[in-house]
This record gives sequence, C-alpha cells and structure tokens, in this order.
Amino acid sequence: MKQKILAIVGPTAVGKSEVAILLAEEIGAEIVSLDSRLVYRHLDIGTAKPSREIRGKIPHHLIDVAEPDQTFSAADYVRAAKAVIAEIQRQGKRVLLVGGTGWYLKALMQGLDPFPPADPQVRQKLQERLEGEGLESLYQELKQRDPATAARIHPHDRYRIIRGLEICEITGESPSILLARDVPQGRSFAEFTLERSEGLRMTTGGVVIACLYCEKERLRKQIEERTEAMLKEGLIEEVRGLLERGLAPTCTALRSVGYQEAAAHLQGRVSWEELGPSIVLSTLQLAKRQWVWWRGVSRLNWVYASLMQENTLRRLTQNVFAQICRES
Repeated sequence: MKQKILAIVGPTAVGKSEVAILLAEEIGAEIVSLDSRLVYRHLDIGTAKPSREIRGKIPHHLIDVAEPDQTFSAADYVRAAKAVIAEIQRQGKRVLLVGGTGWYLKALMQGLDPFPPADPQVRQKLQERLEGEGLESLYQELKQRDPATAARIHPHDRYRIIRGLEICEITGESPSILLARDVPQGRSFAEFTLERSEGLRMTTGGVVIACLYCEKERLRKQIEERTEAMLKEGLIEEVRGLLERGLAPTCTALRSVGYQEAAAHLQGRVSWEELGPSIVLSTLQLAKRQWVWWRGVSRLNWVYASLMQENTLRRLTQNVFAQICRES
C-alpha cells in the first residue's frame, strides 16, 4: 500500500459512519466498508446502511456487492478490498476503512488462515444441530476435537464454534493442526499462534487504527434509539420482502442482529412488544463482542466519541490523522 490508511473502528452504534463521513469530506477521502452486513444487497434498514444520497456525495465501496443468500467470505472481502484500495490510491486519494468487523481488517492486514471455504451443506447441518442440541453441546464437541482452538473461543461465540467444527468436518483435521502446518520455518507454533491471537500489528503494515468509544449507558441509549428508528422506518416490511423473495430465515444475512428477531416476529415466535427489547439485547451483545475484540488489538488509538460529532472529528484529526500525515 502506498500510504498510511486510517481505519475507524469500534462497537456498533458508536457513531463510526457519521464521523467518517465528516472526515472524508474534510480530506477528500473515499470510504471502504469494514462491515460484514453492508456487503449484502436489500439489507438496508436493519444494517443502518448509508443512504444513496450520502454515497453520492462520498464514495463508499464494498456495499451491496453480494446477494443475501450468497456466501461472502473473508477471502472474498480481501480480494475486493485490495483492488479497491489500490485504485483509490492510484487516483491519489485517501482511504478510510470504516466498520466493526474485526476479522475483515485482520484478514486484510495479516493474510488469511489456511482454512477451507465454508461448505453450505456442512454449515446447514451444524446449524440444525445448534437449534436442536444447543450451543453448549457443540462447544463441548469442539473441546474434544480441538482443545487448543476451543480454548481461544468464547463458549458463547456461535460463529467461531460452528466454523471450528465445520473445518474439522471438511478436512478431517483440527484447525490447530492446519495452523501448525502454516507456521514459517524457524518459528515455533506457540510464537506464531500468539501473533495471530494478539497481533494485528497493523500500524507497521500501513494502517493506523482509531477505535471510537463512549460510556456504556450512552451506547445503550443510542442502540435503543436506533432500534426504535429502524422499526419506524420499516424493518419488518424489509424482512417480509426478503422472505417473500424466497430467502431462507436460516441464511447468513437473516441470522444477523435485527433481522433474526424481525423474522421470528413474522413467524409468530416473538410478539411486537418483545421485538424492540429483543433487538436491543442482541445489539448490546454484539457490541460487547466487538469491545472484546478491539481491546485485544495492540497499538489502537482510542478516540472518545462525543455527542457532538464535530468534537469527535477534532479529536480524531488532532490525535490520529496527524500521525498518518507524518508517516506517509
């Protein structure tokens, strides 16, 4: 990459997109999404996708690049993001990576693990087992088949538990064994896995990371307000339309926060009174997982997200963006 890139990350609803738009306007940058849900077409309200008007003013990339029932892996993201970043920089413009999907950023900066792509049939069987047996049963099986991998995964991390078992089923070997084969010559497995789990040493790889944060109670309030706004804007109608198009409620896109609760409501499993609080709870749990992820990243620049977006922008430009200008 030709110049330092700024990544604006942090938990959902903290205000990343709003601040990024202000910064992009100020420095003439283009935004490359770091959000695993924004890649899907037709998922607009529940993802808080930037409007077409905003995208007309500030170029946004890697939004609406896949159908909701299409598998879009980290490898797909890396291939697309590298091409987009190269083209933006070729034009002499700045790049802003914006979003909360940590593994996209990790894959982009550190490369991909030596694991096979997802298998829809294996994934579907594991999903059915999850619904029938519960997450604890799958986690215990992963502990038996690959204790080292299970030790690095939270017992409530549904995605990574299923992914670990999926790798075992597809390859007949554990993720730890596959990783061990990928260790560079002269390095120990312990050193290599420590780098993978702790590393993200992205400031030496061309990226300066600014992580926005705010008080827990304020974040909860913002999540509650955003949930209320999404329901008023037509989240239920959006999900109904997706289901009527033949999209399965179990597909990856509809299993995301907000969409799975709305689908459950349309199926009669969640009442209207329960819907809003259910979405808020799931969003708070997502925010907590994102906090855990970003707290494990070294060399982050923590930036307090003020209620006034201009104040956040000032902190960002004073404390972080100046670093990019000095090092580019």
